[in-house]
Amino acid sequence: MACRIVLPRRTPQNIIEKIKSHQAVPEFFGDSAQEVAERAEEISKMTPCAFIHPSDHPLLYLGHSTIVREIAEDLDPGVVPSLIVASCGGGGLVCGLVDGIRKQGWENQTKILVLETVGTRSFNEMVKAGGERVKLEKIDSVVTSLSVAQVNPRTAEVFLEAKPPLLSRLVTDAEAIAACAAFADDHRFLVGPACGTTLAALYERIVERVLTHNEEEHETIYDKRGHEEFRHSNDGPVVVIVCGGAEIDLNTLEMFRKQFNV
Repeated sequence: MACRIVLPRRTPQNIIEKIKSHQAVPEFFGDSAQEVAERAEEISKMTPCAFIHPSDHPLLYLGHSTIVREIAEDLDPGVVPSLIVASCGGGGLVCGLVDGIRKQGWENQTKILVLETVGTRSFNEMVKAGGERVKLEKIDSVVTSLSVAQVNPRTAEVFLEAKPPLLSRLVTDAEAIAACAAFADDHRFLVGPACGTTLAALYERIVERVLTHNEEEHETIYDKRGHEEFRHSNDGPVVVIVCGGAEIDLNTLEMFRKQFNV
């Protein structure tokens, strides 16, 4: 089937070659995933084709939601995660995790810890605005797959519903890259910077501080108030979504390590 893939101009060459190897046609536009999605939608209105959004469609949420079903199958009966940790770009993964948690009936026992880099903080800005979506004026991060200027509308809705509660925390690009390197050393797996953003929640002890309620006020001040679930005492396991990264290889990781001196 003929397929055109719209990509940010900064897309790594190895990803471009992989796309071409499947006979898909790459087109380069903009610097963020938001600009890419808008360009793809524009093309779909001019030509007879189907538009597949990278982060905002019910089928995407449905696919992501099955992660939670798999988690439930892996755990012993009656065991419920206290925290699921994941990164956020446009919000598709977060929405899917919310749907999966609700299907399992865990919404009053499990929280989602949402990680972004400082330069891609569209979810964090939405949280600070009390659930109103905010469009970033500038995206400044090497984590291209999280470079979305504004989260999708449903992400704001599920944040306000707080079932399950969504917590927002930020890490730097350097911390994300350092987490990629540490994870490779610890587990012999290469992952990309978006995944490193999630893993940095462990390596920078953010998860530990969340679970022990040992955070500084500036870290928690924008958490949604008025919901008892934010302080529930579930002592279940922490699940971290290690989302991988087709763009990463040893040379790229080494380049990032030199760039950030980690």
